[in-house]
Amino acid sequence: MNEGIEPYFSGELLWGDDFDTDEVEAWFDDEMEAYAGMFTAHGADEQNPHAYPYHALNRRHGYRTCRAATFGTSSALGAHGSDLIPILDRIERITVLEPSVTHSHRRPSPVCRASM
Repeated sequence: MNEGIEPYFSGELLWGDDFDTDEVEAWFDDEMEAYAGMFTAHGADEQNPHAYPYHALNRRHGYRTCRAATFGTSSALGAHGSDLIPILDRIERITVLEPSVTHSHRRPSPVCRASM
């Protein structure tokens, strides 16, 4: 394995913690619409703008390990909170940080609609 990335894979370092301001801005510019582009590639359109194809993976690799857990406060980073829908009934409060212009200026998050 490339020794330059080993500390990140081992958990010793967190990717981006050592970024300077220019590197953070470049990363943000690269990522701002990257995930939104994945939604379009998986069938999101004007009729279904929040298509989210990863619920089964999230259940299999994450949510099944915390079946009985409840959460007072949770954060969603991108995906306009769609990844939290399977456990929405167990979260008291959610903060969604959405950098995408595509997702933040269209329709309300499905998390908002599901919790109404």
